[in-house]
Amino acid sequence: MFNKVILFGALSEPPDVYRSRSNLPACRLRVETRVRVPWQNREHREWTTVRVFGAQAERARRLKEGDRVSVEGTLYTSRAPSGGERRAVTEVIADSVQRLDTAGTSGEQAA
Repeated sequence: MFNKVILFGALSEPPDVYRSRSNLPACRLRVETRVRVPWQNREHREWTTVRVFGAQAERARRLKEGDRVSVEGTLYTSRAPSGGERRAVTEVIADSVQRLDTAGTSGEQAA
């Protein structure tokens, strides 16, 4: 079996920096991606939550809203309480996050 996700998108909000339950540095990113839907003649936007842990999270905290990034990781689905019900929440657990080139600058390893 194979569980690998690769996203190219932009941060839709500033990184949310926190400590994990095991007291590791952690960071939550919201990555916006877009895809052209030809049969509907429009663009579809998707927002994906990405979790980054450890030293990678320390580097990812320097990212800013609007930064273009590439993310590699795995999908992880958990059950979270919501208004008395438990609902499925799917996120990407990042193996790496990299800020993409902007205006001819070189890419920087963010996580």
